[in-house]
Amino acid sequence: MPAGKPGPSLTDAFLKTVRAREHLEALQEQLERFKETKPHRFHIERDIRADKYRIHVKLPNIPDRVWLIVGDFLTCLRASLDHLVWSLSALTQSYPRYTEFPILDVPNDKVLRHSTRGVPLEARHIIEQLQPYQGRDQVSVRSHFLWRLNKLCNIDKHRRVPIHSHVSMLIMES
Repeated sequence: MPAGKPGPSLTDAFLKTVRAREHLEALQEQLERFKETKPHRFHIERDIRADKYRIHVKLPNIPDRVWLIVGDFLTCLRASLDHLVWSLSALTQSYPRYTEFPILDVPNDKVLRHSTRGVPLEARHIIEQLQPYQGRDQVSVRSHFLWRLNKLCNIDKHRRVPIHSHVSMLIMES
């Protein structure tokens, strides 16, 4: 590092997580306001032949602001990981290029090496251990926090993150 020039820092990654938390708090506030309007409706059906009840819960359209805040929250979390990898890469490169925090559902050493170029080996091993593909099966891969975060961020880039507004439950009568 040239004299007087600051070295790599985790400040930007940290600030993105702080901003994500602010979005989460705003989301909680918006959901409380929505809940206060008592927007839900219940409908209960009884299936006498099957000796079951079916409960339907319906919500009106979720306010647009909720969708936007969810997307901003997810994007800040995802970006914090990319900032982290960039900062780690800046330990060995003057200006890292093409870095990102890889989130992989199948092992791909080429992608892992390319996206973490310049990241110290110990940190790259930790990133590899955190990968969703480390799960036992497809269900554990797709339930992995990083896999879900990445998927939802990609969805948010092109359309709204799906928030379901209709739920049905089947309850067996005792």
